[in-house]
Amino acid sequence: MPTSYPEIYFPIVVQVIIAFAVAAGLIAASTLLGKRARSPLKDTPYESGMAPVGSARERFSVKFYLVGMISSCSISKPFSCIPGRWSSVS
Repeated sequence: MPTSYPEIYFPIVVQVIIAFAVAAGLIAASTLLGKRARSPLKDTPYESGMAPVGSARERFSVKFYLVGMISSCSISKPFSCIPGRWSSVS
C-alpha cells in the first residue's frame, strides 16, 4: 500500500504523460502524413450543393429579434409560474 503522495499519484502522472504523448503523436502524424491539396474549389463554403450567392453577413430587421424575444417570453413564462412543478419554490 502506498504511503506517500508521490507513490499515490505516480500512476496518474504516468497516465497523463502517456495521454499527452499519444495526442501529440497523432497530431504530428496527421500533419506530416496528411494531404496538402488546396484549391479554390475546396476553399469555398459548402451551401448544400449549390453555389453560394451573396454575402452571409446580411443585416436583420429589429422586428426579427423582437418576435424572437416575445415568443420566447410568452412560451417560457407560464411554465416558470407553476409552483412546485419545475422549480424548488412552492
